[in-house]
Amino acid sequence: MVEISSTINLNLYDSLFGNLLITNSNGVILYTNKAIEKRTGYSVAEVVGKRPGDLWGGNMSRKFYSDFWDNIRDKKTPYIIDVLNNKKDGTKKREKLHVAPIFSVEGGIKYYIEIQPDYNKKSEKENFHKEFLSLFSNQNQHGVNLLEWVFCSLSRSDSGRDRVREHIKNAKMEKESLSGYLYGSFVFPIKSRFKLRSEDKQLILAAKNDPKEFWLIYQKYREYVLNYFSCRLVGRSDIAEELMQDTFLKALKYISTFTITNASYRTYLLRIAHNLLVNYYRQTKMVSLDDIPENFFTCEDNTVDIWDCERLIYARSLLGEVEQAIFRMKYDEGMKIREIAVVLQKSENAVKLHLSRGRKKLKDILGDYYGSPRGASLASRFTF
Repeated sequence: MVEISSTINLNLYDSLFGNLLITNSNGVILYTNKAIEKRTGYSVAEVVGKRPGDLWGGNMSRKFYSDFWDNIRDKKTPYIIDVLNNKKDGTKKREKLHVAPIFSVEGGIKYYIEIQPDYNKKSEKENFHKEFLSLFSNQNQHGVNLLEWVFCSLSRSDSGRDRVREHIKNAKMEKESLSGYLYGSFVFPIKSRFKLRSEDKQLILAAKNDPKEFWLIYQKYREYVLNYFSCRLVGRSDIAEELMQDTFLKALKYISTFTITNASYRTYLLRIAHNLLVNYYRQTKMVSLDDIPENFFTCEDNTVDIWDCERLIYARSLLGEVEQAIFRMKYDEGMKIREIAVVLQKSENAVKLHLSRGRKKLKDILGDYYGSPRGASLASRFTF
């Protein structure tokens, strides 16, 4: 049983300029410091639990990956290699990978560690490459003392290096294995930080299979969401209760299209709650039913053939599941692109792309019924 270090200080390592990344033996990210955001554009929450190749890699040849795994997994040696990666915004970036296996007490590969220093000088880069290969080729000899070199390499200032040395000294980690210290000081704290996310994943999957299971999510977060509204609507408990119910109703409505991400479901619920609260405050006045004209509830536009409406409804049913959900939110419920993006956990550009593709599909489908250009004309005159 690994003894967990009592001097964990992730904030110290988060403040380092260079990037430290730890994966398990299958390449799944277990820890990274905040420098990952500058390097890739992804946040810590977005990368933990994912593989680098699924986020910013996958651009190299099959031989590249064969050589890569042959060195770090089969030969169990540290490896330095140039690679072309994608940042989150889609831009390409060439960088040099420094990856080394970390061994368990029994000698098997426990983790892989990747180090990306923020070089100031060319000489620093050359020295780092040599020392990286030398030190990690003999990690059993150096043990946890390797970490002082790692963290000092990632720090840009002398004061930063001094703080790292002091922390390592106070940790009294000389009795721990390198893999044990990495687990206690980095892997375990991150695992604990995202425990809520892991629990939510199981609840969401259950609710996707059976909406009745959503009741467990409601029980778990009801008080939390209600408190969010109550703190902002002091003295209006009835409104707070109503908005809380609306939050869960909206979440339940779109549970089938919800994409599980690295954020907890609580974060997702609060985003919905925030949008509902903003919409509530945007209502500048309440209109009495007596003030609404009688013809408000009637339709005087008789130019639309009811069969055209039926065709349009049918055409929408032929769209993909996500497109149908977006069309329903956008055109039936009047939600804004930003609000749809929050509900579906997608970017606003992705929502717009789905809308654009959906419109084109509708025009094509309706054109098949009526013959172009009538189908295209019908599709363009409806607010779908």
